[in-house]
Amino acid sequence: MMINGRNRGVTLVEILVVIGVILILMAITVPIMSSAKRSAKVTATMVRLRNQWVALSLYRSDYEGDGRYGTSPEMGLPKFQTRSMAVIDQTWPPPCGVHPDLWVSFWVRCFCGQDGMSEEELKAVLPKCRERIAEESNIYRENWILLIEDNCSDPEVKLKNDYQRKRAVGVFLSGQVKLRVGIGDHLKPGWWANPE
Repeated sequence: MMINGRNRGVTLVEILVVIGVILILMAITVPIMSSAKRSAKVTATMVRLRNQWVALSLYRSDYEGDGRYGTSPEMGLPKFQTRSMAVIDQTWPPPCGVHPDLWVSFWVRCFCGQDGMSEEELKAVLPKCRERIAEESNIYRENWILLIEDNCSDPEVKLKNDYQRKRAVGVFLSGQVKLRVGIGDHLKPGWWANPE
């Protein structure tokens, strides 16, 4: 810009004002963007769990699963090497990422024991596990939680600490998918049935 035949540069105050406006806009948009990103990850997790429920239902009906819960062959499911259901679920990492406290993709509440267990170990585990499942599913019926994905909790949250707020996605026996945020043991069906 020419004023009285001289070039006028940008002043320090003008630069600071522009930088201030940019910082204010960033302060407004960054939380909105991170919230939208988390919401998208949770939605992807909900879709993923619903698909796992459909896959379990179809597999069990194809192989005439008798509705009993226990080891994978008794349930009409393929053999699992871990509780992560890696046989059915090939997507890794999960949409929310991998929580530092976890070594599995998601929890299967109806699964009793692992395929590598000896006969004695299975005999010790199965009766109590089946009793727990029968009791819980009888109390909660179609609201009994079947699959739980807890990778959506904040990384600094200790998942085994019952006094920290956790964020988890679960699918019920009925096929309904729910996001739940709360304090307590997220692996128990009561945590899902009694929202705060």
